[in-house]
Amino acid sequence: MLFAALVATIGFTSSAYAQFSAGTTVLGGSFSYSKDQVDYLGYYGSATATAKTVTISPRIGTFLADDFEAGMQVSYMHSAFINDTDLSGKSAQDMFTLAPYGRKYFSLNEWAGFYMQGSLGFGWGRSGGDDLAGSDFRNRAFTASLAPGVTIRVGEHVGIDFQANLLQYSRTTAGIKGKYADTKSDPNETVQVGPNFNNVSLGISFFL
Repeated sequence: MLFAALVATIGFTSSAYAQFSAGTTVLGGSFSYSKDQVDYLGYYGSATATAKTVTISPRIGTFLADDFEAGMQVSYMHSAFINDTDLSGKSAQDMFTLAPYGRKYFSLNEWAGFYMQGSLGFGWGRSGGDDLAGSDFRNRAFTASLAPGVTIRVGEHVGIDFQANLLQYSRTTAGIKGKYADTKSDPNETVQVGPNFNNVSLGISFFL
């Protein structure tokens, strides 16, 4: 595993350095982009869709104790789906999420730290497009995730973050405002187990 290899290479120490000390305020954010090919059974038979997703996530937090940060993250996600082999066109989804989080650091040395972050996300948004028969979907989502990461110090008060989900549960519902009737979909639940390196986020942290 990538993060375990980094721990073994750099060497572990339990000392808390200034940027991970109690009372430190953190301002930061992350960016991720993914592009996936999805095969599914469409209305006209087997189909392939290209899914492109961009996520921007600013955050603010504080160290409640040495090596333990807690705070709030706000995320905006835009996903575009283009059906390559079906006749149903394309669709898009926009989602905003509020996620309180806790992040436990394990200092590696004076310039790097491994961390594990847990968060709960509460999201809302909308989706629509050519393949949704003119319907306007109003989405609601709940997520719970556990994500490992590494923070590398590049200045006295600046760090670069790399993070990938390890475990994630999500539950989504959609209220559908259509041309002819309004309906509500059944909840859609998904569980991800294991590291997801197809959607690694790159972030920056300012320790004040």
